[in-house]
Amino acid sequence: MGLMLWWRTKRMKDPVLGKFTVDVCPTPASGGGDIPSISYSALILGVVSAPDVPPKKVRHHCSVPVKKYPKSGQNLPVIVDRADPTRLAIRWDEVSKRPKPFADYA
Repeated sequence: MGLMLWWRTKRMKDPVLGKFTVDVCPTPASGGGDIPSISYSALILGVVSAPDVPPKKVRHHCSVPVKKYPKSGQNLPVIVDRADPTRLAIRWDEVSKRPKPFADYA
């Protein structure tokens, strides 16, 4: 468990495993620098659901790993607080890497 996941879940009153269906997530910007970025800050819009938690639209601000940034319609594994479904933590360790775009294969 990463430090951020631990920090977000320790403050939850009633954490449970669930899913976060992404509606909108910005794509990472190419920094144009010599050092590629590892992650970027993003506001992800979507619907969170879990056992005993009705689906709820949420806005989640977090650090997104560039190699794992989600696309619309993708389900992300999360830990969500039943007491407050707007509190969630994405389990990035369980998200698969995105395939490289065709331009990278040339």
